Amino acid sequence: MIGPKIASTDGVILARPPKPVLWLVAVALLDMIVTAALFSAGKIEELNPLMRPIIHMGVWHFCLVKSLTIAAVFVALQIYRKRDEIFVVFAARLGVFAYLALWIGWFLYGRFA
Repeated sequence: MIGPKIASTDGVILARPPKPVLWLVAVALLDMIVTAALFSAGKIEELNPLMRPIIHMGVWHFCLVKSLTIAAVFVALQIYRKRDEIFVVFAARLGVFAYLALWIGWFLYGRFA
């Protein structure tokens, strides 16, 4: 196991999430906060076609859906980690880089389009 063990309950090992998983959650939360603040100030338009209608229903709707999505990804990674922790670490790292690349790309597209 890569991460340190914290406790065992009914044979399930509870451990601290690997750093890449925490980075993925942090980047997603930062994206949510920045997007909500800038959208509320009228400085940006949401370019994600899945989230655009939700943010137009209200910033709190957007934050709720985004938070639930982030939580679902975190839980899924933690559950799958019991089966293949190396893959979870790789997937989380890839997710961080993809998230940042997409975020920067959409920012630049929105800025210069």
